[in-house]
Amino acid sequence: MINPNNIYRIADVSGFTPQIGRLLSMTNYARHTTIQAVEGLGPQELDSSKKNPGIED
Repeated sequence: MINPNNIYRIADVSGFTPQIGRLLSMTNYARHTTIQAVEGLGPQELDSSKKNPGIED
């Protein structure tokens, strides 16, 4: 299990090979920071199919 108190530490995860455990640690960090980044945003802000003003294709 990944300890949420050590979100910034890339470490082995019990029950997985060292390489997979480290990958899980990094993926968990990416998940945590993404959730923080979108917290409070509504559906219109999160909908990637809508054009964003100021961003060109």
